[in-house]
Amino acid sequence: SLLLCSNGSVFAMGRNGNGQLGDGTNIDRSTPVLVSDNATAIGAGWLHSAFLLLNTSVFAMGSNAYGQLGDGTRIQRNRPIEVHAENVSDIK
Repeated sequence: SLLLCSNGSVFAMGRNGNGQLGDGTNIDRSTPVLVSDNATAIGAGWLHSAFLLLNTSVFAMGSNAYGQLGDGTRIQRNRPIEVHAENVSDIK
């Protein structure tokens, strides 16, 4: 799960077997861990997550078996990696 706070902080918690929490580990978390600041939107899938920053940069993490992180690879990421996309206004 991801939480977006009113100050733009992104916290993550829950299952993390594929690094989808973005905290640099694959350890499940029962309490929230800070992942980023200055976010405006978040999206969480079953094995991957993403967030949009105030400057319109998009970051994704977790399973990438089918290229769902959008970084041009199929490498699993346990830290947020920037996705090169233009004019992104929201993430679902």
